[in-house]
Amino acid sequence: MQAVPISTICFQDVELSATHFYNPSVKPKGTLLYIHGGGFIFGHRDDLPKIYLEMLTQAGYQILTFDYPLAPESKLDHIFNCLNQLIQWYQNQGYQKIGQPHPYFYLFGRSAGAFASYYLASHSNLEYCKGIIGFYGYYQLNDALFLFPNREALLHPVVEWEKVRHVINDTTVAYSTNSNRYLLYLYGRQTGKWMQLLTDQPEEITKYSLSFEQLRGLPSIFLTHSRRDPDVPFRQSSQIAKQAPNTHFIPVDSTDHDFDRTHINTLGIPIYQQLIEWLNEH
Repeated sequence: MQAVPISTICFQDVELSATHFYNPSVKPKGTLLYIHGGGFIFGHRDDLPKIYLEMLTQAGYQILTFDYPLAPESKLDHIFNCLNQLIQWYQNQGYQKIGQPHPYFYLFGRSAGAFASYYLASHSNLEYCKGIIGFYGYYQLNDALFLFPNREALLHPVVEWEKVRHVINDTTVAYSTNSNRYLLYLYGRQTGKWMQLLTDQPEEITKYSLSFEQLRGLPSIFLTHSRRDPDVPFRQSSQIAKQAPNTHFIPVDSTDHDFDRTHINTLGIPIYQQLIEWLNEH
């Protein structure tokens, strides 16, 4: 497997990069555009465990993983604007940059990245999107579990504002391995102020929440979620599976949010094997 960094677009004077993962000895079947998770506050494009990258590329699927601006330095309107520009860049020229003969792709997101994928598929011109892959994602921001202090987050030592305020930069942040950014996210979940970190206008969270009608307009979806997810309610993926017209939903018996990170052999690998089968059929 090869991993090649490439430049994409310039957004708010920041040059954004992507990583192109592929297997040069395997004929490509398709491309996955990957949007990482992290509550839009922490994380980076290269967070997919190597074993899954190897499985997908060995099966003939190239992966292009994106940087994007993080909150609270950038708010949701700028984040989605940037992600839309990245996908338009891929559809217009990016596919040629990675040696693909056509611009067709699948959107792949985990957690916040899955939410972004659903939102973009509903609000942007994604004429070449063949489907969405959503791992433990959501479609509504105005969920009570997001708006009030999170029980699971409160099991961790309390994060004080004074401890994390210095993490916030004066300039755009689009790639960070700084563990303190996770503490900033944890602060938001412990205090119920997560949404305030994502937008200056709290009422906007309704604007970014998808309706049933919008869910019914989504393309084919492969989605999976832990039944006892403590961070993102299982009911959100369950509702997507009920409302969207063509879904393949795999509930997972786990108490972990990102089960494919914590249980690679027992849960993650079997799910990615099913994902590859789904991709082969779509």
